Amino acid sequence: MVVAYTWRGGELENYLGSRGFAQRTQTIRGMMPMAAEYDFSKGQRGAVVPPKYGKTRITIRLDDEVVRWFRSQVHAAGGGNYQSLINLALRDHMKRQAEPLEETLRRILREEFRKQPAGLARAQRKTAARKTALRKRAHK
Repeated sequence: MVVAYTWRGGELENYLGSRGFAQRTQTIRGMMPMAAEYDFSKGQRGAVVPPKYGKTRITIRLDDEVVRWFRSQVHAAGGGNYQSLINLALRDHMKRQAEPLEETLRRILREEFRKQPAGLARAQRKTAARKTALRKRAHK
């Protein structure tokens, strides 16, 4: 049996304190009359709300640091559900695991070249060209 207390205004201290006992009792009795006996023979264990189709409820233990990071990402984005963000990260990981090696290498190289300043890439190409030229001269 679940009993829910509802606060309907007034001073919170009076409502929660001993002076509020009569007020709470009236609120509970007025909203939900108690039966002398309850039949739980058809009761079922488990979640009160069934999960959505395609979702499975599990218990998983994650490091505190991981949960804090996902919660901070949701907070920085202005709200949402950190569990959905974890689900999205796991889906992305699954997608990348199915990616062929060649596509993975191409994606990583594109990401790295985007990070590199244009002048640096040009300088590296010149250095590689000089090394190639020196090797050719040494073989003659």
